[in-house]
Amino acid sequence: MKYSTKNIADMSGLTVRTLHYYDEIDLLKPKRSLNNYRIYDSDDVVILQRILFYKGLGFSLDRIKTILSSSNLSFYDELQTHIDNLLIEKSKIDNTIKMIKRIQKGDENMNDNERLEIFKQNKIENNEKNYGNELRQKYGDDFIDSYNQSFANLSNNNIDDYNNIGRKIIDLLINSIKNNDKSHYKDIFNLHQNWLKLINKNYSKEYHIYMAKMYLDDDRFTNYYDSRAGKGAAKRLSSIIMEYLK
Repeated sequence: MKYSTKNIADMSGLTVRTLHYYDEIDLLKPKRSLNNYRIYDSDDVVILQRILFYKGLGFSLDRIKTILSSSNLSFYDELQTHIDNLLIEKSKIDNTIKMIKRIQKGDENMNDNERLEIFKQNKIENNEKNYGNELRQKYGDDFIDSYNQSFANLSNNNIDDYNNIGRKIIDLLINSIKNNDKSHYKDIFNLHQNWLKLINKNYSKEYHIYMAKMYLDDDRFTNYYDSRAGKGAAKRLSSIIMEYLK
């Protein structure tokens, strides 16, 4: 049997865009017709079933690609590794639930580290909810998972630095917008770069440029800066970043 991209999308529930992306990253690469249309066969359907199965288990696309391309990896070993990781996550979630319940009961004996863990978990969950799909589509699951892990590992001092840098960026943007002041552009860029490096050990120029573009293309980012530093703040920040990353 031969299937078009739309046929496969209808059968699997995936979008055409997702299937194109799988092709681009060589995860599921169908043959091409004479007019260069993607043509899927029965073998591709089997591979897609495995991809969906692994995704259902929470495997990243990079991990799935490694599994599919290797004859040395045992299916059952992969499942056991996944179970071990899930148990670790379960333990973290259980601890977070316990701490939240203590807050609900007005427990004043919680230490700063416990409160910090709740803050970081909430931040990660909010980022995933608001921006996760776009960033995972752009950079892949492993990159975003690494970012989340880096943020989860931040210390009290790191979190203070993270918040302070964010406030300094807003303050400088407020002054820049209000007084049309260009004297602190370099400071704004350096602060923003340090801010990204602090929360992402995989910082890259490409990632920084992508964030600058999202400040213009995504209303959520635009509104965040414009509501805090004045109309046009997101555009100003984006242009500053792009200028210094030339």
